Amino acid sequence: PEHSIEGNTSSSIDKMAMVASIVPQNAADTGYHHDSSPQQPLTRSPSASPTPMQRTGRWTPDEKILFLYGLKRFGKGRWKKMSVYLPHRSLVQIKSHAQKVLKRLEAGENVFRRLEENYNVIDSLIAQAAKQHQALTQQLTRNNSKNAAAARRDQRAL
Repeated sequence: PEHSIEGNTSSSIDKMAMVASIVPQNAADTGYHHDSSPQQPLTRSPSASPTPMQRTGRWTPDEKILFLYGLKRFGKGRWKKMSVYLPHRSLVQIKSHAQKVLKRLEAGENVFRRLEENYNVIDSLIAQAAKQHQALTQQLTRNNSKNAAAARRDQRAL
């Protein structure tokens, strides 16, 4: 069952899954932002295992909108599900951002105001997130295949 902060879901809520199913296999376009601010550079996560490219630093306005959309759709604590909308943010980053947003929500602030004000761009942002998520997933799959092949070669060389 889906959880929602305000208990309401929309029939358009499953656009992410629909878009992901129709996005071409080679979709790697990651340049869409509805605002005029430049994208932050992507950096490799410092963890030992291969991870997707991740942003660091301040969240872009688009990321904030997608975060709020995910929070409204899935509810508090469903960070893994929400991460589909934020392919360039780690779960730790999403949880940290959630702490700040939920603190403001508990203080009575209308944190969903930004979501409501930008409802006209949600579809475009979701489509873009789907493309980015798919491209990163494909990149990870290719990297894992290459690593496995290299490990097999190394094993045979012994």
